[in-house]
Amino acid sequence: MPVAPRLAWMCLLLVPLSWSSCACRPTSTALSEPCRALLLAAPAAWTERLAPVHAGGHAASALLLPMLRERPEAPGAPAATALLGRLGGDGVVAFLVEQMNDRSPVATEAALALGELRATAAQPDLLACVHDHLADPTLRTAAACALVRVGAATAASPLLHAVLLAGTPAGTSLASAQGLPDRPRWALERYLVQRLLLSEGAIDLATELDPDASWPRLEAVTARVMQWLASR
Repeated sequence: MPVAPRLAWMCLLLVPLSWSSCACRPTSTALSEPCRALLLAAPAAWTERLAPVHAGGHAASALLLPMLRERPEAPGAPAATALLGRLGGDGVVAFLVEQMNDRSPVATEAALALGELRATAAQPDLLACVHDHLADPTLRTAAACALVRVGAATAASPLLHAVLLAGTPAGTSLASAQGLPDRPRWALERYLVQRLLLSEGAIDLATELDPDASWPRLEAVTARVMQWLASR
């Protein structure tokens, strides 16, 4: 499902940022069914299924990891993997790196979750993914966005520059240098950059970055995004 990363992370925007204030978290036994329900949920049900799992904190992570390893292709796996980026917990970073490196069905969500966790230990793996010209461009963009969030904006900048201008006359040579395919639409990848800007507090810049904007507007906002990246 090409739009799964977008759906998964849009759903997470509706979930509270912190579960630490919950006075009474569900037990592992009580969490098993909500975790399983999330894993099996169709995209339309993700928002509803995320909240009870999110409330479980690290206990929910411990339950989700074996479920996701067994069924990474499950309909709710993208949402569950994205949620790991909010929950954290023992073994989560290692699992996310494994899924990204294996190019699993949830590799893109795993890369984004590593950025959400500020997983600096994953920086070498994220960088290798960004430089892999044979990898899916959406996954590479997600890894580049995560690199920015773990403190390696300089390493991420060339690919993000190429993605923002891909499909425009100004971006032809950049796309070629980064090994990006020739295709007309790059809205999903630009959405990931827009989400990065939002997550890092660059609200005005994120608002200005319309993933479907005309070429001249994209070129203008890209210049500002590159300045922002250089200041990181």
